[in-house]
Amino acid sequence: KEMTELLRYLLNAYPEGLDGRGWSIKGLSHNPSLPWELVYENPQGLNGQPWDMKELSSNPSLDWDLVRENPEGLNGQPWNMYELSLNPSLPWNLVRDNLDGLNGEPWNMVGLSYNRSLPWDLVRGNPEGLNGIIWNMSGLSSNPSLPWDLVRGNPEGLNGRSWNMYEL
Repeated sequence: KEMTELLRYLLNAYPEGLDGRGWSIKGLSHNPSLPWELVYENPQGLNGQPWDMKELSSNPSLDWDLVRENPEGLNGQPWNMYELSLNPSLPWNLVRDNLDGLNGEPWNMVGLSYNRSLPWDLVRGNPEGLNGIIWNMSGLSSNPSLPWDLVRGNPEGLNGRSWNMYEL
């Protein structure tokens, strides 16, 4: 919270950047202290630079209401579905409510499979994957939150795909 306030102050006091150097839009997009109202108020970006959608999508403090309200992305740029899918703060009800993905773009199954916060009931309920795309078995096998009862109950793997024995 304190860092967000500091960043908000700096951006307001020095909108063109510090010491004659402009703000790094990539750095701001990735910064977990990014004041999200800044993005809401400036969806086109800052100082003529569009937001870095890969970095916004991977930001662990991403305001998910921004994604819900703008499923198509910002300023004509789509969300990075791999980074959204891998984001540890991904609210899983967003996935459950949009199993086909966002704005015609499917969830990235590699990102979802490697996501440490993956709720395993989503995998159990959809062993074939989502939207016709299968789970990434290396990602599931190496996921530190993998429940062993899922492996014991499915020793052959999921949907005809074997567990990655190296990753387990």
